[in-house]
Amino acid sequence: MRQVELKDFSKVLEEFSEKHISELRKGVVSGIAKSIPDLVRASPVDTGLYAQSWDFTSDEEKAVLCTACPHH
Repeated sequence: MRQVELKDFSKVLEEFSEKHISELRKGVVSGIAKSIPDLVRASPVDTGLYAQSWDFTSDEEKAVLCTACPHH
């Protein structure tokens, strides 16, 4: 395992091949997906719509975790 100072992270990231970038993306998506059950449990319960509205999307450039409920 390699430890990297936050200030050096961008330099280290540039050194990674596309394979490593792909693995990082998978890790980010996996982490987000695993966080959703915790978000649901921590969400206030009234009708349950807020808790049930957690979702995420991802593409080559970003991953977005959000709730689609208008009452947040």
